[in-house]
Amino acid sequence: MHLLNYNSERLLSNFKILESVVKNFIVLEIFKQMTWCKTIVRAYHFCLHDSFESVDIVLESPSGKMVGIEIKVSETVTEEDFKGLKKLQSLYKHDFLRGIVLYLGSKQLPFGQDLIAMPINNLWSDAAL
Repeated sequence: MHLLNYNSERLLSNFKILESVVKNFIVLEIFKQMTWCKTIVRAYHFCLHDSFESVDIVLESPSGKMVGIEIKVSETVTEEDFKGLKKLQSLYKHDFLRGIVLYLGSKQLPFGQDLIAMPINNLWSDAAL
């Protein structure tokens, strides 16, 4: 917030900026956790240029297995939030392990085969992603 020259009130009143700050924070937290993870992974952003489908982070192991992570700054999750993850899943069927939507809610919610919504605070708990 300091670098943006935003106080809390101003940040909370501008959802687009708030969303960018939260997503950036979560991505950096995941990158930090990658440094002590037993499995070495690389992180990518997935985006198809001919559509609006994207995934915020794709973690890929040396064997090519991948987990997609979408970050939503919302207390609710809908089927639409999994659009990019489902596209990733359809393109990489055999290498796709799981798609996760991290959100501000409090419950883990299944959304189909290998797709789950998880509270963002699970990043700092014993709950495995």
